[in-house]
Amino acid sequence: MRAINLFSLTREIDRNILQKYERLLSNRDKYIQIRDEEVDIIKKIVDIFRKQKLENFVYENWFYSFTIPNISKEFDLLKVGFDNKIINIEIKSQEVDQFKIERQLCQNRYYLSHIGSEIYSFTCMLDNNCDLKIFRYDKKLKVSNIDELLECVRKIEDAVDSNIEDLFKPKDYLISPFNETEKFVKGEYYLTGQQEQIKNEIIDNITNEKMLLGIQGGAGTGKTLLLYDIAKTLSADFSVGIIHCGNLNNGHNCLNNEFKKENMNISIISAKKITDDSIYKCSDWLKHCEIICIDETQRIYESTLKFILETYDNKGTNIKGIIFSYDPKQKMSRSEIANNNLKIIEARGSKELKLLGKIRTNTGIYFFIKNMMDLKKENKTVSYTDIDIVYAEDREDFVKLRDFYVYKGYTFLAYTPASKKYDNDSNKYLKQNSYNYKSSHDVIGQEFDKIIILVDNNFFYNSKEELDGKGHPNEDYLFERLLYQNITRVKEKLCIIVLNNKDVFEKLIEIKEKNLFG
Repeated sequence: MRAINLFSLTREIDRNILQKYERLLSNRDKYIQIRDEEVDIIKKIVDIFRKQKLENFVYENWFYSFTIPNISKEFDLLKVGFDNKIINIEIKSQEVDQFKIERQLCQNRYYLSHIGSEIYSFTCMLDNNCDLKIFRYDKKLKVSNIDELLECVRKIEDAVDSNIEDLFKPKDYLISPFNETEKFVKGEYYLTGQQEQIKNEIIDNITNEKMLLGIQGGAGTGKTLLLYDIAKTLSADFSVGIIHCGNLNNGHNCLNNEFKKENMNISIISAKKITDDSIYKCSDWLKHCEIICIDETQRIYESTLKFILETYDNKGTNIKGIIFSYDPKQKMSRSEIANNNLKIIEARGSKELKLLGKIRTNTGIYFFIKNMMDLKKENKTVSYTDIDIVYAEDREDFVKLRDFYVYKGYTFLAYTPASKKYDNDSNKYLKQNSYNYKSSHDVIGQEFDKIIILVDNNFFYNSKEELDGKGHPNEDYLFERLLYQNITRVKEKLCIIVLNNKDVFEKLIEIKEKNLFG
C-alpha cells in the first residue's frame, strides 16, 4: 500500500468514481468502502492546514483507511515517521461516547507501539452542531484543540511512503496464553474484531440459558486464545474448568499458578486426568464447574466426551454450559480420525461459530504449507522467502544443521515416538530425535516464531501428489498428521531439513523455484 496526499484525496470528485480514484492513489489491492461524511471531515482538516499555510510535507505520506493484515485492525489516518514518531487520527462523523473513543485510541496505541515510540493519538468528531470536536489520548482521554493537533502534525517531516504493512509483524501483537502467561492474565493483548464478535455472542448465550457452543477454526485462527479469553471473562461470575485434550505444558502449569495467585475461579486439567482418574473424583470436579471449556475437542476420547455430556445432563450438576473448541483437520492418529466427537456435539444441538482467516501465520508460510501438503495447490502471488529448505545426507549432517538453526533462535519440533512397548529401531530413532526437544503431542495449541521440521524417509508423495507418511511404530499415529501438527505451529519463519530423501527434497525445491521464477 502507498501513502497518499490528503489534499489530493479531498478534491471535489464525483463520488461515484471516488473509490477508483482512492485505489489509484493508494495502490491498494482492492476497493474499499468510502464514507462521504468521513472524507468531508478530512477536507475540513485539510482546509485548516491551508488557512494556517502549513508546509507541503504536512499533506504528504498519510495512509488512509489502513488495515493491519490478518487481524482487521483499521486506522482512519496514519503517518509513520522515520524518527519513531507516529500520528494517528480517527474520524467520527457523529457524536460517539467518550469511553468508546478512549478505548479505540488506547487499542490503536497498543499496535502502533511496536513500530514507534512517540505516538500522537487524536479523534476528530463532528458534534450535533456539525462543528469539529477534537480529542487527544495520552494515558487518558482529554478534549484537545486544533492548535495541539497541528503542532503534532508538524513534528513528522520525513515519513514512510509505502509498504506500511511490512512494519507489522504478527509476533509483536499476537500472544499465546501458554507462552506469555503473565501478559494473558493481566489482559495485555487485544482480540480481533471477529474474535470479539464471537466472544460476545458466546457470553450472551451462555449467561442467559444452559447450552452447548462450539468454536471451529483452523490452525492459526486464534481459537485457543479466544477460548481462554472467554474462560477468563466468565470466571468473574462462574466457576470455570478448562479441559486440554493433550499433554499439559509449562504454560498450562504457569496459568494455573497465576489463576490461583489472582484468585481467579478457573482451573485447567488434561483430558487424560478424566480418563485415568476414578469416575467419582472426575464427576466431583466436573460438578464443581459451572462452565466447561474443552480445547482441541477433536482429540478427546469419545468415551470421555460422552461422560462429560452425561455429567452435564445430570440434574444434580452445576454445569451451565460447555464451550468446545476444535479444528477437524488437526487429528494425528487413526483413532482421532475415526471418532465421532464433532457429530456427537452437533447432534446435541451445539451452536457452532466459525473463526475465519489466519491471524498467526505468515501468509507466505500458510500457502507454502498448503502447497507442500498437496503439490496441486500452487500459489505464485505470495512470497516464500521465509522458508528455508536444506538437505542432510546423514544423521550427523542433520544434527549439525539443526544446531545451526537452533543457534539462530529456531525451535525444533520432533515427531511423537511410540511408548516403551514399541522398542524397535524405528522407534529408537524417533526417541533419539525427540530427546531434549518438544514433540507433536507436547505442542498442541502452542505457537513458535521460528521452527525446524525434519522430513526424512518416512515421507513420500503419493499418486495424488499429496505428502504421505509410512507406518509409524505406533500403528495408531500417522506421520503426515504429526508433520501437519508441527508445521502449523509456526508464526514467522520455517526451516525444513530433508534427511536422505532426495525425491521429496526435489519436490520442495520445485515449489520454491516455481514461486520465485514462475
